[in-house]
Amino acid sequence: MNKKTTQYLASISIIGSLLLFAACSSSAEKVEKAETAVTTASENLEGAYANYAEDLENHRLQTQKAVEENKKLIESYKLSIAKDKKEILAEKMKKINELEKKNTELQAKNDAYSADDTNNWENFKTELKRDLDELGNALKNLTQNNKDSTI
Repeated sequence: MNKKTTQYLASISIIGSLLLFAACSSSAEKVEKAETAVTTASENLEGAYANYAEDLENHRLQTQKAVEENKKLIESYKLSIAKDKKEILAEKMKKINELEKKNTELQAKNDAYSADDTNNWENFKTELKRDLDELGNALKNLTQNNKDSTI
């Protein structure tokens, strides 16, 4: 081979080696960035699940508290209407039994909610809170009406 051909092949080999080295370095950087991204995403997911679990537990405790308050109102109301006439008592007991059943259903719904169902959590929480608020208002109205009618 002549000197120019040898220099040409040597130049091509050096350039090829540099490109190969640059490509490997770039791939290694890409892998490192991808690993960092996966680690960050995993940490974010763990944090989000921890927040979800905490929110779920707080919601269950608040719901349990509301259900217990409703039970106390129901028992108090039952005691307050015990002296009413039979016809009035039967009508009031029918209404209070409906509200008591609704309270029990809401407690069962809350207890049955699966922590695995993260997709519908916000909807579930909103609906259950709305139902509890409606029930609480109905109980307060019922007990308030009874107090007003006895005055």
